[in-house]
Amino acid sequence: MLRFLVAVLVCGFAFSARAQNLGHATVTGRLTAEGVRAVIELDRGVTRLSFSQADVDRREDIDVLTPGLAWSGEGDVIVAARAFRRVELLVRPAARERDAKYPAFFRVGAGGVLYPPALKPDAGWSTRLRITTTRGQIRLPAGAPNIDSSLYIGPSAYVTRGAAADLIASPDTPAALREQITANLAVALHVYTTRLHAALPSRPIVVMAQAGDGRGFVGDVTPGPFVSLRFYGSTEDQTNDAYRVARFVAHEVFHFWNGSLVSNADGAPSWLHEGGADYAALLASMEAGALDDAGMREELGAALTRCRQGLQDEHDAAMNDLTFLSMNVRYPCGIVIQWAASLSAERGGGGGFFDVWAHMIAAAQARPSRTFTLADFYAGAGVDANAPPAPIRLITAERGAARWDQLPAALDAIGAEVSAEATPATRRVALIFHLLGQVCGNGDRGFYTEPNRIRLQTNSTCTLIADNSILTSVEGGDIVAPSQATYTAVQARCAARQEVRVVLDGDRAVAIPCRTELAPAPHAYVVNRWR
Repeated sequence: MLRFLVAVLVCGFAFSARAQNLGHATVTGRLTAEGVRAVIELDRGVTRLSFSQADVDRREDIDVLTPGLAWSGEGDVIVAARAFRRVELLVRPAARERDAKYPAFFRVGAGGVLYPPALKPDAGWSTRLRITTTRGQIRLPAGAPNIDSSLYIGPSAYVTRGAAADLIASPDTPAALREQITANLAVALHVYTTRLHAALPSRPIVVMAQAGDGRGFVGDVTPGPFVSLRFYGSTEDQTNDAYRVARFVAHEVFHFWNGSLVSNADGAPSWLHEGGADYAALLASMEAGALDDAGMREELGAALTRCRQGLQDEHDAAMNDLTFLSMNVRYPCGIVIQWAASLSAERGGGGGFFDVWAHMIAAAQARPSRTFTLADFYAGAGVDANAPPAPIRLITAERGAARWDQLPAALDAIGAEVSAEATPATRRVALIFHLLGQVCGNGDRGFYTEPNRIRLQTNSTCTLIADNSILTSVEGGDIVAPSQATYTAVQARCAARQEVRVVLDGDRAVAIPCRTELAPAPHAYVVNRWR
């Protein structure tokens, strides 16, 4: 997979349902060197045991240990030829991250975080969870374990009681990263508590885990509130980009309100809570001084461009037509919709984003279900749900390519100022992938945008540059933010089938033969005024 994003945010929420009573089940788990050993005991015999829909991949991460029992071929069901009342399972550490899925278990040093819904029989069973610990271990949250929320099992020495939350981190967590996240957490909690006019009912639990090779960070939130933050790559990567880490933390903390204190109603689109958390994180970053006005305009322009690309990858469908919104759609398009709704609310004399969400949270708290709806969102913004503002309608209800040319004017009409043009970012992507295409065969290739530099992601087929080098310059020009002059110079050399001169790792000159013309850089959206 070609990757050039610094951070990836993946979040989800667990919900319970009611169904016909099938009996009582007890799930008992304990931490082992292999993962979590779990025993499910039923009060009556069955030949099929199905599990709740919990956004996990059980078949890949959970082994059935009881002889004669196995996962069925049809999904999350354990079957046997004879009736059984007991099944033993091994929940192994998740081998990889999956879009919109929780890891059933992941390691935090010698401890780990279990996602109990992975072990929960379907809603027809009345299920109780028990966790056994050994000397020196602790389980958090304390008290009766909640089978619908994540929990930490592991050394008590990993737990630090902070001013605003309990922080859990293994000894290999860099001190600088721990300090930064503690500060980011305090700021986000203060901003949201104040602006949403709603306090959390209990202290949050925040888990930090060094997750291994790769790049970026992944988070998820469950009721509690309980948030897991998993960091991939080197400690240098994790501590060098303070803004991205601050935004990541602020995104996850907003889910304490829109995913734990209250939550999405059944049928509400995933862009509602994910876009809400992402836009909240941008605003919180501004209030904390980590993001200025120019940075906010850049982030919104990038969200517009990524939203367009995400829906173009779905055959330019209307977002309402998609049954599953990938991370390339729900996050960027969600940001744009939240922004447009906020502009519309302010233009109509109402409050902005936080006031919209304060209305939604209050509406949800007034219901037994404690859930908010899409109708609450539109009501909070003071707009007609059947005739939403044009920018929202173009993304959610319109189809085809023509809408993307109409989007800037639609945003301008509600108070923004947006244009579409080639930018340093679009020139960078087009230029680097074109050069990689000249020297690479099959296999993954791409690049990572690090603070102030570009690191290539190459493979053994990439002659001349098959060593994941730092790309320092191209034709003497900056490659992090290529100018139009640099782009034009490469276009001229490729049109003449000449070599393109690049510098790797600061001082290593390489000439890349260019055999195909470099097309004009695609346009991106540029936000010149966002409020």
